[in-house]
Amino acid sequence: MAVDDVSAYTGLWGAVPKKTSGTSAANKTNEVEVTRNPNSSLDKNAFLNLLVTQMKYQDPLNPTDDKQFLAQMAQFTALEQMQNMNATTSKSQAYSMIGKEIYAEKYNKETFTTEEVEGSVAAVTMKNGSPYLLVMTQASDTPVEVPLEDVVEVYDTSAAASADKMQSIYDSLSVSQNMALIGKFVQAVTEDADGNPIFVEGKVDSVKFFNGQAVLVVGDKQVFGNEIMSVGDEMQVIGSKVSVNKKDEVTGQYSPYIENGTVSGVKFGGKDNNEVYLVTDGNDIRLDSLNEVVYLTEAGKYVGKQVSDGVVKGTIADVVIQDTKVFVKVLTGTDEEGAETYGYVEFSKVRGKA
Repeated sequence: MAVDDVSAYTGLWGAVPKKTSGTSAANKTNEVEVTRNPNSSLDKNAFLNLLVTQMKYQDPLNPTDDKQFLAQMAQFTALEQMQNMNATTSKSQAYSMIGKEIYAEKYNKETFTTEEVEGSVAAVTMKNGSPYLLVMTQASDTPVEVPLEDVVEVYDTSAAASADKMQSIYDSLSVSQNMALIGKFVQAVTEDADGNPIFVEGKVDSVKFFNGQAVLVVGDKQVFGNEIMSVGDEMQVIGSKVSVNKKDEVTGQYSPYIENGTVSGVKFGGKDNNEVYLVTDGNDIRLDSLNEVVYLTEAGKYVGKQVSDGVVKGTIADVVIQDTKVFVKVLTGTDEEGAETYGYVEFSKVRGKA
């Protein structure tokens, strides 16, 4: 193809106009006038044009490998599917905005300025495959067309309806969660008839509903869901065994105060009933908080397991209350005389690590 015979070439941008030339006394350089409107986005039509042009002008002595064409066709198919998926997603987004308030920043091609549009989406229309929102504003009696991509914020003015919907979802979840507790063991802190806190432990026999609230029936007690401390399959602190070490104020040494005592309950005392006591063999053993009750329940399952906190390493032999906290008694080895040696580790530090 001759250099000047450019009229025969048709490519991505269409036919290229012929070159015009002229000769003057000053031997002016040939000038070419080209008018085109390039498209910066590579759509599937442009991709197909490129592929056809490549096939049309390939070297006959060294043609393109058919595998390359298959790869390009696969890319073309993937591009088309992505575009179709994007179009479907855009439509769904646009339709979901009907009835909602939106804020958009619309570019005006005539004035080269950005206009702020705020109002309610009344409908959706399609133009050249792209969704446009018809927005009713206070400034105009006719809807304003806003391209979907110009939307900056979307919000629902029906706050009351949204709140009711969220409350309904919360109530449904609450009912399901409480019903799932039937047959499970729970520990909870509720109130007696005088408003004093009481500790409840046992299996959930059933669930009742009063004024939309779920009430768990545990033995002869009733507790609300938000009063539950912990849930388990075989949880029991009442009836479990625990030892208590007491510190000698003179020597600073700890010695056994209760060995393998039986826990009969948990009670509250002190100012505003903010102190927690473990009732063991008729003794009220002060605990740091209700968390220690949960720890005591779990610690019994660690007996016989290996533990190491960086200082004490060995086998957990027992559970001990010391300094108002739950500790595990660890068998660390034997001394020179063959007597067993023990160390004590606060349970909260080895919880989940043994």
